[in-house]
Amino acid sequence: MIAEQNVTFAPLPLGQQWTRELTLHVEDGYYTIEDTFDDSEILGWMAYNADTTYSLPQPSPSPELLNIQCAQRLNSGQFETSWLDSTDQLEQTYLQTNANKLLNDDIYRYFTISESAEHELAKATNELHLMYLHATDKVLQDDNLLALFDIPKILWPRLRLSWQKHRHSMLTGRLDFCMSDKGLKVYEYNADSASCHTEACLIIQKWAEQGGDIAENSPAEDLLNELASVWKYSQEYSFVHIMQDDDAEEDYHALFMQKVLSLAGIESKILKGLDCIHWNCGSIN
Repeated sequence: MIAEQNVTFAPLPLGQQWTRELTLHVEDGYYTIEDTFDDSEILGWMAYNADTTYSLPQPSPSPELLNIQCAQRLNSGQFETSWLDSTDQLEQTYLQTNANKLLNDDIYRYFTISESAEHELAKATNELHLMYLHATDKVLQDDNLLALFDIPKILWPRLRLSWQKHRHSMLTGRLDFCMSDKGLKVYEYNADSASCHTEACLIIQKWAEQGGDIAENSPAEDLLNELASVWKYSQEYSFVHIMQDDDAEEDYHALFMQKVLSLAGIESKILKGLDCIHWNCGSIN
């Protein structure tokens, strides 16, 4: 790892958590770093000492704090009447799609995690996001690796150009974790996905308010405003097309993102499947 200060005097681009990446060569025991500036030079090296006598230990939570806890709220008939707004398109679409089971098979049961577990999840998410970015970059730079993904070769130049321009432009995504006293394990990364946002940001909050006896924080507290801020301040769009599969679950995912865009002051249109896309004389509609 290389530490440097005062390189560009500007905020980092959206999603980028480091200033720059430098190529390192190792040959015959010698290390050579390629700089990206023509008028700069390395002023010195920081020696690494494996002796940990004076180093600060990385704090780790007690294993039991990573266990997910199951809880049961008092059944006072809170959910025997409708608790979602049938006049709201997003909530009504969610209700229609999940009419037989809202949230889980027992609406009075819920799960909690400790604050320590929340911090560990956040730390793992940041680290894994960077690892996935580096893995994607490695594949796109290697024809042999890219060929393993069965992507038509004619699309490779467009993929590489898109990656070069927009690799840090991801707005939102979801990492699927397994968490227990044995630690954290990631199953997959649903990057650029709005899946579960409706439940985490809206439905669970409505569920908590309807029950009236939940003191814990929402798992996606203020997610709606944070996503709106990302759209509003990091991208200059006046109109956005939201593409989705023609699927009932995708309906409310798309409506949630449209709600975010509306909050950010951006107009949008939802397109279901490729049949909704057509050419006119000058553009794609």
